[in-house]
Amino acid sequence: MKNTEHEQTAKNTSYRDIIRAEFSRRMGRNPAYSLRAFARDLSLLPNHLSEILSGKKGLSPHKAGSMGRSLGLSPRESDEFVTLVMAESARSRAVRTRARQQIDQGRALGVLRTLDLNTDQWKIVANPEHLALLEYLRIHPKTTDLSAAAIAHGETPARVEETARRLELVGLLKRRRNSGWRVPKEMVRSPDGVASSAIREFHHQILRQAKEALDAVPVDERDFSALVLALSPKNLREARSRIRAFLSLLHEELSEASATPGTRIYSIGVQAFPMTQGDPL
Repeated sequence: MKNTEHEQTAKNTSYRDIIRAEFSRRMGRNPAYSLRAFARDLSLLPNHLSEILSGKKGLSPHKAGSMGRSLGLSPRESDEFVTLVMAESARSRAVRTRARQQIDQGRALGVLRTLDLNTDQWKIVANPEHLALLEYLRIHPKTTDLSAAAIAHGETPARVEETARRLELVGLLKRRRNSGWRVPKEMVRSPDGVASSAIREFHHQILRQAKEALDAVPVDERDFSALVLALSPKNLREARSRIRAFLSLLHEELSEASATPGTRIYSIGVQAFPMTQGDPL
């Protein structure tokens, strides 16, 4: 799914190229559109924007998150924009190195393999069992009988068939005649920044399953980690971007290409929520 106004983004190698391309696009629509007006729309001072474009100054990762929205980028493109900024301007050398590796391996700017569903599509497949079956069939693409999938998921064959039908309905799964399934290789993502009861219910179910696994699954077959830290609103935006980049990288590097002995479908989730009231301004 692509934002057509930014379909050339994949060819850019610098976040400055993306900013320049958007400025050129707006000038093409309105010849009177100025750099000062562009800076205003990006919530920057004109001289600051000029210095960024000339390379005299860099853009901070936390500012990059909000700028992606101002540039009209899609959530996925905004994440990739932040990756480019992090590769150059992140404070941590390790973070800069990881971001550069993402870019070098072709995961940035349109090549990062994600499949973003819209709200209507997500309502149909909001139950986690849909993504679990999708992942199962991705590593068992030649499966023609879903009985084995039903056993693996602890469901009835009829239930698994209905789950597969709903995945087909939204275009995530295609049944090949007598030869298994065609499954997308991209990481499937829900709509970003949208208040949705379907998305909330999905996470409720994931958290319920996590709670059950905490007691039922042996410690060497699971991982539960938590971090408590103080975050300002601007650093929360950066944390969100880094979490998305981390999950995408995890999917790219560790997801099995095919079934191997002992392979199981795992859910890996990250939650960030306030534990206290905000300090007064």
